[in-house]
Amino acid sequence: MRRLPPLALLAGILAGCGGGGDDEPGRTLSVEAGAPVPVSAKEYSFDPKTIIVASPGPVLFMLKNEGGLAHDLTVTKDGKELGGVAAFAGRGKTKGGAVELPPGEYEFVCSVGDHEQLGMKGKLRVR
Repeated sequence: MRRLPPLALLAGILAGCGGGGDDEPGRTLSVEAGAPVPVSAKEYSFDPKTIIVASPGPVLFMLKNEGGLAHDLTVTKDGKELGGVAAFAGRGKTKGGAVELPPGEYEFVCSVGDHEQLGMKGKLRVR
């Protein structure tokens, strides 16, 4: 039987332990000004995880609920809620909501129950 060198064995063990955490970057979506921003929601994550909007103005989010629970999308900055898509349930349903945003860095979260604390949040940049 062939033995693996200790470093190769350690690398394999560490590779098997990684992944799945909330600190993973996720997908980034870049959109032109005025274009709808498609976001999917499920327990307990958004896709994309990062959104970049080309210029300031109204940002129209189209939230598709792909989970079994109610979800919303709330844009926040420094803990203040700025607007978004109201909570709704229904797997496969889509609902829209617009927020007027100047250039800056924001977060978007699901404010339903403890969804945000469970990792349902993302980053939003308006250029």
